[in-house]
Amino acid sequence: LSMPESERGRRASSYPPVRRTSTAGASRQHGSCMGYWAPFRVRLNILIRRSLLDRRCDDIAEPGGNKRAYKDDIAYNMMRMWQGAFGVASEDCMVSPAYVILEPRDGVCSDFFAYLLKLPRYLRLLTSHSQGLTADRLRLYYKDFAHIPLSVPALPEQQKIAEFLSSVDELIAAQTEKLAALKVHKKGLMQQLFPSADEVHG
Repeated sequence: LSMPESERGRRASSYPPVRRTSTAGASRQHGSCMGYWAPFRVRLNILIRRSLLDRRCDDIAEPGGNKRAYKDDIAYNMMRMWQGAFGVASEDCMVSPAYVILEPRDGVCSDFFAYLLKLPRYLRLLTSHSQGLTADRLRLYYKDFAHIPLSVPALPEQQKIAEFLSSVDELIAAQTEKLAALKVHKKGLMQQLFPSADEVHG
């Protein structure tokens, strides 16, 4: 299951950059999850704890039906991978049975692949390897995902790219927060500058 030493760092490798951990013989086995495992769901490039989402998640009432994911594992939704429904576990967690858990091989930066597989050309590639009669029923099984050729730079380059893009994401998030604060401030000023008739005559 491990990538051969001679193949590591090859720029156009036919080997999958990750291995499935829920199959027999893999280094990790996914049994029933205990209740203390924090449940996650994919959002953007990371897996977010469901308790932080602003909607109900009634489908996790029975944690025993979920799968374990470990820090830096990639979890993808088999039914929505072609839409980019996957993420990197920021800590040990559990995900629903609809997800396939992938453990990074040696020499692989999970965050790099989180960005790589979001590119439109790779989403088209994932779609072409998915099975189903209609777009809303496409499934990307691991046996098909494992045969998708990916360009894999050496680990140091992967890490540099992931760190750079992550810093850009952080900058965007900070600017978005500033913009939201400015909009709130503007709304308050508008209310003060243009009071309602009741406020004027009150």
